[in-house]
Amino acid sequence: MQTSPFNSNIRVHQKTRSQVHISDLSQRGSYILILDIKEQTQVKFRVLREQTFCPGRYAYTGSALGIYSTNLSHRLLRHLKGNKKKHWHIDHLLSHPNVRIAGIIAILSDQRLECKINQFIESNLGGAILVSGFGSSDCSHCRSHLLLLRNDVQTRTLLTKLRVFMPTVTVIEVAF
Repeated sequence: MQTSPFNSNIRVHQKTRSQVHISDLSQRGSYILILDIKEQTQVKFRVLREQTFCPGRYAYTGSALGIYSTNLSHRLLRHLKGNKKKHWHIDHLLSHPNVRIAGIIAILSDQRLECKINQFIESNLGGAILVSGFGSSDCSHCRSHLLLLRNDVQTRTLLTKLRVFMPTVTVIEVAF
């Protein structure tokens, strides 16, 4: 086992190539949910109204930078929870049976990096905006924090490219 340079409490498992279990992420940071949508899916939102999502692989960027109980572990476990109060756009999307989380990447940092990550995915991995305002209603930099990816973009590819793009922070795959 190798110790993470960000926090000595996180142990990075060499056998699983830098994968850490979701319950071990007591730090603050940003994250990417890799989503697979099986077929054309309509989802109703309070603010965005009804939206249609085409089948494919998506990347949603978010952050867990709150003071008290909002850390990466709490935020990610909430996203994985089936029955929850729908507070954010992503809650509505994740509640649909055609949508599944295929992978999670965590970026350990006290800085707000979700926009930088989102813009990197959009410009370097062919991320396309399908729903303006999704997850970015409080963001002045991004039109959406949900991007449709090319089908060949895998979690491992995204992880590798992010590590090169952000060498000063810990970027890890999350086991869930």
